[in-house]
Amino acid sequence: MLSAEGLCKSYQNGVVTDVIKKASLSVNDGEFVVITGKSGSGKSTLLYLLSGMEKTDHGSVIIDGVCINDLNDSQMSKIRRTKIGFVFQFYNLLPSFNVWDNVVIPLKIEGRYGKDVEKTIKDYMDVVGLTGKEKKYPYELSGGEQQ
Repeated sequence: MLSAEGLCKSYQNGVVTDVIKKASLSVNDGEFVVITGKSGSGKSTLLYLLSGMEKTDHGSVIIDGVCINDLNDSQMSKIRRTKIGFVFQFYNLLPSFNVWDNVVIPLKIEGRYGKDVEKTIKDYMDVVGLTGKEKKYPYELSGGEQQ
């Protein structure tokens, strides 16, 4: 499902800083992977590289058999919508939309409407323990519920 080979990423803020050096990994369908490390060790950078949110300096990332290195923004957006799930430190919820509306937006972008969307959202709410909170706004939820 996901593989990376020889990933490298450096930043230049007056001085070149190697953040990721020749990282490789493979994650199969159904596997659960945890990335740990101290602050500043490159965990977020690695996730950004694996999701295509950040371009690699060297190496390749393959998601479901597709090398994402040279995909354009539109192609990458579709991969992120359909193949990648993120729980960000900052939730990026739209504060003027309730839970239901925040969840429905990406489904509508995918072109999904009607009963299919309603069932999908109900299933999502059940899985994450938010059934009954669909009409609440982000400020009415705990930090964990927002994630």
